[in-house]
Amino acid sequence: MENEKRIDSEKNFSPLSAIAGKLETSREEFRPVKRNYANFNFRLLQMLGLWNPYDEGILSWLYGLYTSTVYSILVILYTLLEVVDAATITNDLQLFTENICLTMTHLAGIAKLTNLLMRKAKIRAMVEILEIDLRQRDEGEIGEVQDKAIAGAIRKSKTITKSFLVLIGFTATAGMTYPFWDQSYKEWKFPYRCYFPMQTNHSMVYWPAFVFIGISVTLQALMILAHDALFIVFMIHIVSQINILKIKIETLHKVRSFDKTGEQTSGIIEIARRKDNEAWNTTLNTCIKYHQGIIKLVSELEGMFSNVILLQFGTSLIIIGLTGFQVTVSAHRGGRFLPMLAYLCCILLELLLYCWYGNEIIVESGNLTNAAYSNGWYRGDVSFGRTVRIFMARTQKPLVVTAGNFCDLSLETFSVILSRSYSYMAVLNQMNE
Repeated sequence: MENEKRIDSEKNFSPLSAIAGKLETSREEFRPVKRNYANFNFRLLQMLGLWNPYDEGILSWLYGLYTSTVYSILVILYTLLEVVDAATITNDLQLFTENICLTMTHLAGIAKLTNLLMRKAKIRAMVEILEIDLRQRDEGEIGEVQDKAIAGAIRKSKTITKSFLVLIGFTATAGMTYPFWDQSYKEWKFPYRCYFPMQTNHSMVYWPAFVFIGISVTLQALMILAHDALFIVFMIHIVSQINILKIKIETLHKVRSFDKTGEQTSGIIEIARRKDNEAWNTTLNTCIKYHQGIIKLVSELEGMFSNVILLQFGTSLIIIGLTGFQVTVSAHRGGRFLPMLAYLCCILLELLLYCWYGNEIIVESGNLTNAAYSNGWYRGDVSFGRTVRIFMARTQKPLVVTAGNFCDLSLETFSVILSRSYSYMAVLNQMNE
């Protein structure tokens, strides 16, 4: 009798329906790899003082002191000195635009970093959704596809973050070494404009101030990079999870819960059909729960980053125009051409990745409707067909990440920003002639 139950249990097992039982299990029974999906990004945040790895104790207090010191002196103080310098510039468009580009970037950066430091609970909630709610591995071919999709997303995330680091390093190096190229350090000029309340035309003040500027600018660039890369990494994993769900839905009709080999009597065929319908309904309900987890993740992501991304888009619109103006002026009249060009590439790449993966979320989530239609729904019973129609109705509204509910993160938005920025650059060039 026990052997018969075991055989019947094996017959009723399906790779996809196994997920349903997993999703109903309490979270405590799972042990996900800590921050596996964005481990590299969290280590970067930790080194920069933006992610406290200690929950309590003296180490947590010391790390908090480290964060406060770095943030107040090298971020906030330096940005305030930039703002004061911008206020002192009069009747010189080129100098003003040179200053305001970095100042606006750093002001937006302070808003981003403050948001990150104050809303760590939301980040932990998003990581939990990824590593627990959406990490229930299937067996067989679907499990292999799942592993490949997640591994590919992790690899892509690391590649993008490391590429950003290389570009930021090159930009910072080009900017800091520029005074040595044109020998302007002999005239006590700094690599970036900044106000100091004392005279800086002697070495005892100039070189410490030079180092302070270099460390502050480089550190702020790395901090902003770490924030932006984390947001992009979450979007990459959302696209990956949508693709996994799409494959699950497309292959749903392959689920079988009854062994139809042997004598094909009408009774056996009817039992097989009933068992398959049960398996399909169970698996479809599991896919719906999976989809709800993805929707929740998108909602948490937007709640965490939406407003600061709107600020980023607004400042980028101006910064791209101002930096483009600086590049054209430098190319024709000499000046900081290479540092400004590298800086422009950083801004454009950041904006492009935001919009690219936001657009991927829109496109891939919209494809779920076709996946549901092509899953062999006509083979199921009335209940199965009705559930498929409800799912298709929901997926006809694609998932969208917005910037402050003002505009979507999409390639169309990217093209609009470029168009407006070019118009501003053209106006500045006419004013400078």
